[in-house]
Amino acid sequence: MNSAAGEGDTGLLQAAEPLPLRPEAGTGALPLRSSGVGRLARVVNATISGLGIDLLDPSFDAIVASAERRVRRSDWGSDGFLRRLRTAVDLAEADSRLTPLGRLACHVIYNWHATNRLRIVDYAKCHPEVADVEIEKPIFITGLYRTATTNLHNLLSLDANHRVPWCWELCHPLALYANPERDRRARIRRTARRWWLGDMIAPNQKYAHELRADGPEECFFLLANSGFFVQQIIGWCGYTYARTLEETDLSDAYQELRLQYQVLAAQRPGLQWIMKCPQHLWFLDELVKAFPDARIIHTHRAVAEAIPSLCSLSAIMAEPMAADFDPVRHGQFFHEYCRSGLQRAMRSRKRIPADRLLDIRMTDLTRDPAGTVRKVYDHFGLTWDDAMPAKITAHLEHESARRGTRSRKHSYTADRFGLDAKALSLEFADYEREFLDD
Repeated sequence: MNSAAGEGDTGLLQAAEPLPLRPEAGTGALPLRSSGVGRLARVVNATISGLGIDLLDPSFDAIVASAERRVRRSDWGSDGFLRRLRTAVDLAEADSRLTPLGRLACHVIYNWHATNRLRIVDYAKCHPEVADVEIEKPIFITGLYRTATTNLHNLLSLDANHRVPWCWELCHPLALYANPERDRRARIRRTARRWWLGDMIAPNQKYAHELRADGPEECFFLLANSGFFVQQIIGWCGYTYARTLEETDLSDAYQELRLQYQVLAAQRPGLQWIMKCPQHLWFLDELVKAFPDARIIHTHRAVAEAIPSLCSLSAIMAEPMAADFDPVRHGQFFHEYCRSGLQRAMRSRKRIPADRLLDIRMTDLTRDPAGTVRKVYDHFGLTWDDAMPAKITAHLEHESARRGTRSRKHSYTADRFGLDAKALSLEFADYEREFLDD
């Protein structure tokens, strides 16, 4: 289970020809039947479309000008951010026509992270000592999306000796006020307002993956401050964008990720950093280059369960944004993209020492959460807290009670996305024998 060895494209996973992204001419998109599209989203899209107006200008020049005007700064640091921002903007509608809400989402997300970028660059110039802040032997949890990375991260966050990045500081990395408690409350409020609006637009997202302003969250918020927009891949059908990033050198974006964690550590230090982001699976080489002493936890789940679950989560977010959303095209892309992610990860794993890699199965975490968390401590030489089993039990009972009060559960089928569960199991059989079999 801890083997660092992996096969290349012709080993555990067979390479395949890229799948078409757009429907053939004349076929059109499949009908929109997802309950993930909220009433507000439908009303806003229909109203603005009916009026025939364009409220926003999500162009590259407009985003740059708006951010510089708001922050009153114009130093973007290296040119990497602007280059990647232009790529994202240029490809925003490469695969699907954006609805009015989709254009609004582009406008908000690009401007949000552009202003963050200007402020971080300015902060680093004014505080050069931040580059000397230690981020020693961080642990990164990664794996295909929907393989329990969130659950494991949440459980590890229960240890007071662990420093996890909280959603509010990932969304707003720089302090707003000198008083720490006032600052924390203000950043939580700002973040919560974003998620409240998101819940109105896509009310079913919380059943699949709930965003909490005061909970642990993913590195992708910081990556966006370097022009790497995971939101575009998952949130609005960024198929061509995702493939373009796979062919792009993102080393400087990951170096800037390290700097941003140094900024967070300067505000609130911690000895053992534990981060998580499934997207790192596609870019393990860049991650390890930026964090040379990083330890990696790779989570695993049956692919025939993980890929349809990812398709469903992404569809909930993407359908209000894409005017021509096609579930089958969506499934084709994520089938191919997840295959590519595992292929890339298998190659990268061969370059990471075995003692810095740990494989965790989702089934083990479900059956024996405390015992599985203990494996993390033992493998990486962390000091076990005897109170952890009780904390884990209390946390899981609380989460189960919260889910029990909800009117719906996250449910999905592979065939909605044109996927065949049995075929997926056969295609990834070698991978699953390596990492899921006893």
